[in-house]
Amino acid sequence: MSSVENAEDRKESLAIGDPEAGYVGRDMSGVFGTGTVPDVEQEIYDKQVKAHEDEVAALEEAEDKVVKQRRADAEKGQATAAKADEAPAKTSKSSGGS
Repeated sequence: MSSVENAEDRKESLAIGDPEAGYVGRDMSGVFGTGTVPDVEQEIYDKQVKAHEDEVAALEEAEDKVVKQRRADAEKGQATAAKADEAPAKTSKSSGGS
């Protein structure tokens, strides 16, 4: 089994400081959850962990969507520019016998 993920399944992220980059709150899983705790506290802990995991998944999905949209827009722009470069320049013949 390869340690490299399938490129299509991999989520892409935005650079730190990008205006559309998301923020995820602090991971609280290391703060609590060691040892034996009452069921009520364990349920609260489990809900916090699940909420954090959902937040991370939503952020990854949103950033991946933005990256792919930007890439598609850039490729579309390059294709349009390439077509414009390939189009023959129209020149008009002028009569030079005046």
